[in-house]
Amino acid sequence: MYNGTNLMVDNIYFFNAREDPWQYAGMEKLSTSQQANNMGYSYIDCQDCGHCIDLHAPSPNDPQVLVDGRANAIKMIS
Repeated sequence: MYNGTNLMVDNIYFFNAREDPWQYAGMEKLSTSQQANNMGYSYIDCQDCGHCIDLHAPSPNDPQVLVDGRANAIKMIS
Protein backbone atom coordinates (compact mmCIF):
# COMPACT_ATOMS: atom_id res chain seq x y z
CA MET A 1 0.00 0.00 0.00
CA TYR A 2 2.85 2.41 0.81
CA ASN A 3 5.32 0.99 -1.71
CA GLY A 4 7.55 -0.11 1.14
CA THR A 5 8.43 -3.41 -0.51
CA ASN A 6 10.32 -1.80 -3.41
CA LEU A 7 13.53 -1.32 -1.47
CA MET A 8 16.63 -0.06 -3.24
CA VAL A 9 19.14 -1.18 -0.60
CA ASP A 10 21.46 -4.08 0.16
CA ASN A 11 22.36 -6.23 3.17
CA ILE A 12 19.18 -6.33 5.26
CA TYR A 13 17.76 -9.23 7.23
CA PHE A 14 14.05 -9.16 8.08
CA PHE A 15 12.35 -11.02 10.91
CA ASN A 16 8.62 -11.45 11.24
CA ALA A 17 6.79 -13.40 13.94
CA ARG A 18 3.42 -15.13 13.90
CA GLU A 19 2.14 -13.45 17.06
CA ASP A 20 3.55 -10.00 16.25
CA PRO A 21 0.62 -7.56 15.86
CA TRP A 22 2.84 -5.55 13.46
CA GLN A 23 3.58 -8.50 11.17
CA TYR A 24 1.40 -7.13 8.36
CA ALA A 25 3.48 -3.95 8.25
CA GLY A 26 6.67 -5.99 7.75
CA MET A 27 8.07 -8.08 4.94
CA GLU A 28 6.09 -11.25 4.21
CA LYS A 29 8.41 -12.56 1.49
CA LEU A 30 11.32 -11.47 -0.64
CA SER A 31 11.49 -11.27 -4.41
CA THR A 32 14.35 -12.84 -6.34
CA SER A 33 15.89 -9.42 -7.00
CA GLN A 34 15.79 -8.56 -3.29
CA GLN A 35 17.49 -11.84 -2.44
CA ALA A 36 20.17 -10.98 -5.00
CA ASN A 37 20.79 -7.74 -3.06
CA ASN A 38 21.76 -9.85 -0.06
CA MET A 39 18.46 -9.54 1.77
CA GLY A 40 17.29 -12.33 4.04
CA TYR A 41 14.04 -13.18 5.77
CA SER A 42 12.81 -15.41 8.59
CA TYR A 43 9.22 -15.99 9.65
CA ILE A 44 9.18 -17.11 13.28
CA ASP A 45 6.13 -19.33 13.66
CA CYS A 46 5.96 -20.55 17.25
CA GLN A 47 3.99 -20.18 20.45
CA ASP A 48 4.71 -16.93 22.33
CA CYS A 49 6.76 -15.51 19.45
CA GLY A 50 5.70 -11.90 19.28
CA HIS A 51 7.10 -8.50 18.49
CA CYS A 52 10.93 -8.32 18.55
CA ILE A 53 11.32 -11.94 19.74
CA ASP A 54 14.46 -12.11 17.59
CA LEU A 55 16.08 -9.36 19.67
CA HIS A 56 15.59 -11.07 23.02
CA ALA A 57 18.63 -12.64 24.63
CA PRO A 58 19.01 -16.25 23.45
CA SER A 59 17.78 -18.89 25.87
CA PRO A 60 18.17 -22.68 25.93
CA ASN A 61 14.35 -22.79 25.89
CA ASP A 62 14.06 -20.94 22.56
CA PRO A 63 12.02 -22.75 19.88
CA GLN A 64 14.14 -24.23 17.07
CA VAL A 65 12.58 -21.95 14.45
CA LEU A 66 13.84 -18.93 16.43
CA VAL A 67 17.30 -20.46 16.88
CA ASP A 68 17.46 -21.18 13.13
CA GLY A 69 16.28 -17.68 12.20
CA ARG A 70 18.93 -16.05 14.33
CA ALA A 71 21.60 -18.39 12.92
CA ASN A 72 20.56 -17.53 9.35
CA ALA A 73 20.73 -13.81 10.12
CA ILE A 74 24.17 -14.13 11.73
CA LYS A 75 25.43 -16.17 8.78
CA MET A 76 24.24 -13.56 6.28
CA ILE A 77 25.56 -10.63 8.28
CA SER A 78 28.92 -12.31 8.78
